[in-house]
Amino acid sequence: MDRAQERITGGGEAGEEPAQYEHVNINSLITNDAKTVGAEHVAISQMNEYGFDKILQGLDFTDDQIAYSKMLIVGRMVHPGSERDTVRWLSETSGAGELLDSGVKLYDKALHRAAVLLWENHAAIEQELSKRAREIFSLKETVILYDLTNTYFEGSKRGSKVARRYKSKESRNDCPLITLSLTVDEEGFPKQSKVFEGNVSEPGTLKDILDGLKKEDGMFSNDRTIVMDAGIATEENIALIRKNGYKYVVVSRKKSFEDTFWPETDEEKIMLSDGKTTLGMKLVRTEEEAFLLCHSEAKEAKEAKEKSILSLKEQRFEEALWQ
Repeated sequence: MDRAQERITGGGEAGEEPAQYEHVNINSLITNDAKTVGAEHVAISQMNEYGFDKILQGLDFTDDQIAYSKMLIVGRMVHPGSERDTVRWLSETSGAGELLDSGVKLYDKALHRAAVLLWENHAAIEQELSKRAREIFSLKETVILYDLTNTYFEGSKRGSKVARRYKSKESRNDCPLITLSLTVDEEGFPKQSKVFEGNVSEPGTLKDILDGLKKEDGMFSNDRTIVMDAGIATEENIALIRKNGYKYVVVSRKKSFEDTFWPETDEEKIMLSDGKTTLGMKLVRTEEEAFLLCHSEAKEAKEAKEKSILSLKEQRFEEALWQ
């Protein structure tokens, strides 16, 4: 019995410490200095998958510059903030530094210099990332979606070459703005990005994008269709797209059509992916273009209800004036 007990407690081997067991309350777990690694791991693993280190090495980045660049990018993806705030986040909250295991000393000026270096090389980096995405995911890249937005600065941005006062899409007309453009393929993979002046005319940006598509050989397939909203789809831009040999799908800027333009035929009905909304469609082909009229019965019913409510309020207001 004594020999059996000796085997159970691990005391059978000469020179080994006997095993000791204690009861533990599993609900009493206490952690210290915990750091997040989930989102950071996803970002870093994708950079590794894309061969991001090799891309930066090809652009003559040093090992330290690569390390700071990756820390900055992970910070922007997971915890957007200033360089100073990113240093605090990396030091106190995130486990990205441990996952990268670079050994570099963290300070905000190093991250700022990395940001400048990344921006100076962003066109080449975007092109290489686009090529790598095409290889990994077998992208067709036959559709090009192009759109713009703007963002604001809370500071004065005096002396900036691009920050301008204009209509903010975030309702911050009191702040200087910059305009951001993005080109993506049909799967949503980014291909090109540009920064324009905050007060730039949206239709006027398309030429720069088309010129960029010509220069970036192999970025897209030869059979390209450009998709844009009405803000960019001026007649001049449509003519420019045709001149460059691209197909296009745009939201028409025309407010109305002649009564005889749309044929008096039954609409084709399709059910949208939500399984509830029905969309009515009519197609008209001209010598140069095809026009597609779409309308939702649910949207029309909602607009009619809102119009009825507004009409009732106007009626009550007018009646109150005569009392």
